[in-house]
Amino acid sequence: MLATATAAGLLLGGALGGAPVAAAAPGQVAGSTDPAAAEPLPLGDSTTTLGNARDRIDRNRYFRANRTTPSGRLIVGAAMQPPGMAHDGFSIQTSRAQNRTCLHNSNFGPSRGGAVIGVSGDALDGCPPEPGMLVQVQRADLTDMPRNNEPAPALVRVLEVPEVRNLNDLPATLPPPKTQELPTGEQGRVTPGTLTAPASIQSTRSYRLSLDSGTVHVFSVPVDWGQWLQVQAQIAPSEAVAAVSDQRPQFGIGVLGPDLGEAEETVSTLTGDADTFDAVTEPVALRAYSRSGSKPFLAGRYLVALWLSPDRLAGPLRVDYTLTTRVGGEVTGVPDFGGEQIRGVDSGQLPLRRWIALGVGGLGGGLLVAAGAVWLVNRRRTPVG
Repeated sequence: MLATATAAGLLLGGALGGAPVAAAAPGQVAGSTDPAAAEPLPLGDSTTTLGNARDRIDRNRYFRANRTTPSGRLIVGAAMQPPGMAHDGFSIQTSRAQNRTCLHNSNFGPSRGGAVIGVSGDALDGCPPEPGMLVQVQRADLTDMPRNNEPAPALVRVLEVPEVRNLNDLPATLPPPKTQELPTGEQGRVTPGTLTAPASIQSTRSYRLSLDSGTVHVFSVPVDWGQWLQVQAQIAPSEAVAAVSDQRPQFGIGVLGPDLGEAEETVSTLTGDADTFDAVTEPVALRAYSRSGSKPFLAGRYLVALWLSPDRLAGPLRVDYTLTTRVGGEVTGVPDFGGEQIRGVDSGQLPLRRWIALGVGGLGGGLLVAAGAVWLVNRRRTPVG
């Protein structure tokens, strides 16, 4: 049984007096501003809209996620979608039945052209697996974000992963990535995708694209157990970019795992000359999670997002770039993880073998906990140039 309205409101810091939330369209979840009336959150992807960050009631959305098997482990992730992602931030927290907060330090921060990701695991420090969990998505009231009073669309993802039966048999470490300069000769054609509909691309093939400020291109690449992903974006010289170089236009690459958790990110300033951006993930490994909330890694469909921030720019800007990806690494003798696939993942886009890697580590009894945030300006962005 989930926490009562009073207990959950005090626990999560949300308002106790809920306000009406408009009914959601098919494929969407409206959520509730009252934890006692939390809306069921299905496995897989749902879209929702977050409210006014300056309103202590409307900034909260409460959901209820339920496991389908007693031994399953739930992971809830969320990401902002345009147009809210350019000027916003939010956090995710989860609550268990005995009035205990199982994730109380989910990160949030302003995003400048990219998404903000929060990932919550359902077991941490005395919070055992239970039939369901209360999920609070709270929009951040960031004083430097001028649009945080506008509605903000978001993608919410719920995964259920099987219990790991042989955690002690797994390798403690994996070989580090071996990066190299990526070839850009073999050109392919692709239409850029979005967060909810990423475009599939092939490894070691290049794609020439144009990106406008304030937009995000999202692509998907399959990454398996023991593998790592190298992403490279080569920016063509541009007189238009050089003319606004004093405004320090920001270009970034973000890589998200199947749970929407951060795998890697790189952000820097465009100069107008030929610029190169590289992002390299760690190998997919079972030792990626820890109690301190390290980067989550799961095998499956990884998302590569490229963005050009509209912040600091006096007007619109377009850049031409060449995108190349490379998947490398391999581990043999992968053990059985006790499940056919991660429930909630679109298996039609990427078949998941039964030995798919599940992000687990340092948690006695094999309990999952995930805590991450993607593209947080206040944590990782260090523009150069």
